[in-house]
Amino acid sequence: MRNVLLAAVASVAIAGCICVESAETAYPSFVDEGFVSLSDGNGMVYGNGNPITEKEYGNFILRLEFQLPANGNSGLGIRTPDSRVDAAYHGMCEIQILDDGGSRYYDKEKKADKLSPCQYAGAIYGIVPPRRDNFDRQIWGKDKNFTGGGSYVRKPGMWNFAEVKVIGSEIEFYLNGYLITKGDVSQWKGDGDTPDRRKHPGLHRKRGFITFCGHGSDVKFRNVRIKELPDDAKMGYVCPKQRMACPKGFTAYFDGDESDLPEFWKGVTTEQKFDNPLVRQAATGEKRTEMQKIADKGRDEHWHVRNGNLYFDGYRGGYSLATKDDYEDFEMWADWRIMSITGDSGLYLRGSPQVQIWDAHNQWHIGSGGLYNNKKNPSQALKIADRQVGDWNRFHVIMRGDKVTVWLNGELVVDNVTLENYWDRNRPIFFKEQIELQCHGDPTEWRNIFIRKLPVQTVPADRVGVCSWSWRKSLVDVAAAMDKAGVKGIHLALGPFIAPDERHGAAESKETWEFVKSQVKSGKWKLMSTMVGTIGEDYSTLETIRKTGGIVPDATWEGNKKIVTEGAKLTKELGCKYMSLHAGFLDESDPKAFATYVERVSWMRDEAKKYGVTILLESGQETAEDLVKFLEKVPGVYVNFDPANMILYGKGEPREAVKLLAPWIRQVHVKDALFTKKPGTWGTEVPWGDGAVGARAFITELEKAGYKGNYVIEREGGNNRAAEIGLAAERLTK
Repeated sequence: MRNVLLAAVASVAIAGCICVESAETAYPSFVDEGFVSLSDGNGMVYGNGNPITEKEYGNFILRLEFQLPANGNSGLGIRTPDSRVDAAYHGMCEIQILDDGGSRYYDKEKKADKLSPCQYAGAIYGIVPPRRDNFDRQIWGKDKNFTGGGSYVRKPGMWNFAEVKVIGSEIEFYLNGYLITKGDVSQWKGDGDTPDRRKHPGLHRKRGFITFCGHGSDVKFRNVRIKELPDDAKMGYVCPKQRMACPKGFTAYFDGDESDLPEFWKGVTTEQKFDNPLVRQAATGEKRTEMQKIADKGRDEHWHVRNGNLYFDGYRGGYSLATKDDYEDFEMWADWRIMSITGDSGLYLRGSPQVQIWDAHNQWHIGSGGLYNNKKNPSQALKIADRQVGDWNRFHVIMRGDKVTVWLNGELVVDNVTLENYWDRNRPIFFKEQIELQCHGDPTEWRNIFIRKLPVQTVPADRVGVCSWSWRKSLVDVAAAMDKAGVKGIHLALGPFIAPDERHGAAESKETWEFVKSQVKSGKWKLMSTMVGTIGEDYSTLETIRKTGGIVPDATWEGNKKIVTEGAKLTKELGCKYMSLHAGFLDESDPKAFATYVERVSWMRDEAKKYGVTILLESGQETAEDLVKFLEKVPGVYVNFDPANMILYGKGEPREAVKLLAPWIRQVHVKDALFTKKPGTWGTEVPWGDGAVGARAFITELEKAGYKGNYVIEREGGNNRAAEIGLAAERLTK
């Protein structure tokens, strides 16, 4: 190893160090900080000796990593005249590098120092002492990583990251993400007036070499790089602060202003599991307010604006930061850096972990950006695109539906991958939730965080309706509920006027029928379709409904024929075109039974046609392929497509079914569900957008296929139907 550090020969633009890009130019895909490497070819500099730079420096930022042996001792000579002098006195200063917790320097039993305060790691040697308050402060037991005595130095054998800023007479020394030394030597003459009472003739040097002060220890340095700063640079307003203009159409969630933190961000707390979106969503408004106060206290204590960057300190009591707004589909730019070897962080998208951030070079050798918590879908980044620890990285993230694409420093690292729901593996990612900057117990910095909502597929309000039976109310009360929800469209159950049942409503009077007609005639209701139920349906189990559902049972066929006829008459009286019903399970395994099924559906088609009414079969109890084959046998019959039924009965993926069934779909039920985990049982109905249908993508697929019909909200489960119907209407139209 030669005793001369490589010179920083590349030209560095030192003017205009605060870079504000034009909003009209393309947003840069990576951060170019302008640092130049000073490490030798193998990336390592050994501190047993006095390596010196080939050129002199005035104002600069120096980044490096170092590793100490037990009781190791070294230093950084700042603005020294040459390598032969004692940098602590004849240079501007020496910044101490020391195993603070070593037995030579600290008595762990007595918890007592053996040196003066200005001799410990990070000290401007003999002049300015470092912070040494790191006692039981780290989160999740990470205190064990530090050497002891309140020091921010890692234990012997562990690598440390340091950043040194030297500007004029001021020095800042950051160690493993913490600012531990901040001093201005202009207050001393250097004639013996410093705290160590020694003469420092070089204290006010304006330029000089940087030396690695060997003190007999095998101290290792690596990834040494430097950035020169202009003569008029000011501490706190210099690179690497690179303030970007907010791209057009985005919201600046953080661009360096201290006011951004309380304005756009809220805290997250793990107390009472409130970091879990399912817990938050289930809580009352009062409870959420109570817990948010606790979370915001953590935000205020552990998230700060430092040097124009959003800084998390990693201390116990701190946790993640979240956007105050919830997001559905979005695009995001964010700059970030970890400041400790093996540091860890991430981005939670829609409240769920995570786009991974970690030390790709020293720990896992897997790049940042991967969807770490995925189990079924890819979880790792496609490549390592990370900068070195301490350098700035830039994420570009796009999320549409449940798909995530991530670029890191301009490199594609995640390509349209499904983000799984960490909180409940049986359900897809949340429809809409907050974005979080993750706490993983390590100091991190963020800047230039810009987010925009992406356009989503919506439905015009005049194409949105609700099933009358979903309210579980009399039709007069249904009218009031629809007014409150702001929904005019209705899929009207005729059962209360023909054959009342528990599922579709109790018997209604003649007066109510007149009320219904007036609602339709006056335009207060937009009648989208009617519906009739069949006799004797038993939904106790999959097997019972298979035997009793629809028009399959011979014993109820004559009665069901009368219902179809009466329903068609009432539908005509209301001036409506479509009447839907469940025809029952398609089963081609029994040719005779299947022929009867075809015959009965054909009869219903022909009977309804006498009254100018078209029959819609509600789908879901069969696969799309089987239904297509059947519909081709019975022309003139169409589909009321229920995507949730396909999931509840385990009959396929609704978005794929649309591609096959589009020519026959005349109406769609807006209903969502989760697949069952237990074969032979139903799945679980959930609010629209919370299940496996993939609400936006499903509608997009329909519209792409040329669908022009209505979307009718059906909710048959749950105890909060009014709110969930309103939520479905909102998710359809906004």
